[in-house]
Amino acid sequence: MTKKILPLGSLLIIVAASLWALDGLLRRSLYSLPPITIVFLEHLIGSILLVPLFVRQLRKESITKRGLMQAAAVAMLSGLLGTL
Repeated sequence: MTKKILPLGSLLIIVAASLWALDGLLRRSLYSLPPITIVFLEHLIGSILLVPLFVRQLRKESITKRGLMQAAAVAMLSGLLGTL
């Protein structure tokens, strides 16, 4: 049995790429804020949008504590390295 692939994934990639392209334009208007504040707000907004999706998916599938810790470490380190 084949699984039907929804076009939602492709649409989300297009939206993400568009938002990334707009990032440079939007940051210029935030020049008065410190960079760490801008990065914090970006991560806060992203978390607010993605945590409900993560929790919903977590209910469907099981994830080990180790896997959850690894995902959290990757998220924190990538955010830290991206800020530097």
